[in-house]
Amino acid sequence: MNEANLFSSSGYLLSNADYYQFVADQVNRIKAFGPAVLSDSNLSYLVANVLLNAEEFNRILQKTAGCPLSEEIGKLEIERNASINALRTAVECARFSTEMEKVSGATCIIILLDRYGDFSSINFDKEGLLINKLLAYLSNATYKPLVEQLNLTEYVVCLSKKQKKLMGICAKSKNASALSEFSQVREFRMRLNDKYTVLCSYLLAMAKMKSDEQYTSSLQVVNGIRNEYNVRIARNLVLPSYSAD
Repeated sequence: MNEANLFSSSGYLLSNADYYQFVADQVNRIKAFGPAVLSDSNLSYLVANVLLNAEEFNRILQKTAGCPLSEEIGKLEIERNASINALRTAVECARFSTEMEKVSGATCIIILLDRYGDFSSINFDKEGLLINKLLAYLSNATYKPLVEQLNLTEYVVCLSKKQKKLMGICAKSKNASALSEFSQVREFRMRLNDKYTVLCSYLLAMAKMKSDEQYTSSLQVVNGIRNEYNVRIARNLVLPSYSAD
């Protein structure tokens, strides 16, 4: 099997407009290879499908542009997602401790987190309820000692603050239209992300099995653009603030 890898993606930290550009840049560059390179009909289909969903997502963005409340909710959700991922990363790091008690504690929390899966892939209202439930677990008598033992308190507090701020704005809002627009945009983004994830997984699997230009070159495009955006995000410090309200 060939050595091939897929760089991590920080797409969840991108605004809706930036996420559209992030995906569109990749699929358009892959499509530009043309049929002379893209001989795999499955790959061509996946590329076309992602591009179609990207353009649908962009049309929804253009339609709903200019709504301050919808944009604010979207920004707060990105911050909350960053807090969730920071917590997951911290727990994963704790699992590699040389102290077995910490390894055991981290494993327990990872099992709890895995029970909820990917929050960003579910309905917005249900997502909020599940995150509240997760936070309740992390503060109960069973999990709170583990959180403290692994020095995860700041991550849990940060997530709790971001969650309360986001849910508070949604609860107080009387602009049903703005909330509806946000939900619609989020649904289209989830759909696009699903199609994009399938494409990337397919490219990685095929590049591992075959030394074929259409797979290796396409994977290079994905990794190159992911790296560009990762660097950009790092420079802009789009990270959760653990001291901010």
